Amino acid sequence: MLTAVKTLGQKIRERREEFDLSLREFAKKLDCSPPFISDVEHGRRFPSDPMLEQMAKLLKLDAAELRQHDPRAPLDELKRMTERDPSYAFAFRTLLEKKPTPEEILRFVKDGKSAPKGGSKK
Repeated sequence: MLTAVKTLGQKIRERREEFDLSLREFAKKLDCSPPFISDVEHGRRFPSDPMLEQMAKLLKLDAAELRQHDPRAPLDELKRMTERDPSYAFAFRTLLEKKPTPEEILRFVKDGKSAPKGGSKK
């Protein structure tokens, strides 16, 4: 169940501080600039997938755990999918009409047993 309240930047900063790493030390280990890390921690910028993987490794986290805190929708990927196969667009519209919770969607993807019921709001 996703109960992520923290942003990606907050999660990174929290974990970096748990390891007693300064922002500059963390940036140096990632071979990037301290202002970039500061921007990520403040939600002004987002790391690329390879950078996110490096951050996760340094912070001893699974990259998927960090991605749970990333609010960006994979719009470019969804657009490519629907352009290649219009049935994806229909499937996504049908899913959105049901208004499933994130937990229902994840449970469906994990179990693959039943379609999200939708209609429940938090």
